[in-house]
Amino acid sequence: MSIWEKLSKRKKSSDIPASDQYYYEIVRQEGLDLLDFSGMQLDKDLAEACSTLFHFIPEDAGDPRLNIAYYYNQLHELEGRNLKFYFHNALIAIYISLHHSQRDGYPSTYSEVNIRQLCRAFNNLLFTYILHENFSSISHGDIELKFVRTANVGSGSDQFGVTGCPEAINQLQVWENNGYIGRIGFNFHKENLYDERVNVISITNIQGVPKYRYPQFISHFGISPFTLALQTLVHTVPQIDSSHTWDFRGLANPARGNQNLYLSEFAAAGIQTYVVWRD
Repeated sequence: MSIWEKLSKRKKSSDIPASDQYYYEIVRQEGLDLLDFSGMQLDKDLAEACSTLFHFIPEDAGDPRLNIAYYYNQLHELEGRNLKFYFHNALIAIYISLHHSQRDGYPSTYSEVNIRQLCRAFNNLLFTYILHENFSSISHGDIELKFVRTANVGSGSDQFGVTGCPEAINQLQVWENNGYIGRIGFNFHKENLYDERVNVISITNIQGVPKYRYPQFISHFGISPFTLALQTLVHTVPQIDSSHTWDFRGLANPARGNQNLYLSEFAAAGIQTYVVWRD
């Protein structure tokens, strides 16, 4: 018995028919290229990716979930054993959009919010590779700004004072004389609406070090380290893709009690702010 036959014997989804064009439109809106699987034999890797993501093996070559499974395999080639960790991080990350997405009942349900979140997770992870191929760090005298991947989504901090960041898989960290003084956390997704694709950066986290003397930094540079990081992000990232519009969106969450910091920093960097209450 082939792996395809074995996996096909698993319990199948009773959700909305996969041929429904509604879900094709969602995948298109999220900027994933739609692939044509008609006439192709679905191989072992694609079948296993479908099983991992959806606990379901599509029988219809037009099922948009095949596209998602294909991109999952592409990421697996890049990440290897680390894919499970980073993919989880991308799924719990926050993407600011009028089209809501979240990891809700994944992978047992087939819904708009889940499909959008999966597409955004893939684009976010793929963007991370492109980002690091183009930039690693930017120096301003004793100040160094480093593009890094989030390595911890839990509580606590490392020996440098870098705390966990479940809200974002990308960070732009600010260091002074090899000492960590703060960061912004951000995610990437695409919006392919109204025949115009927009690259979206969602800035969802700002974090500093409690004992650092920020007034001295501001006195010396004229801006805070967070504003410096935000301005650097806005001026740097669009160089990756100049053929599309970039939209930078900042999230301020009153539930966290630091709303004023976010509002002031986003305003100083000229970034549009979205105030959303998230527990």
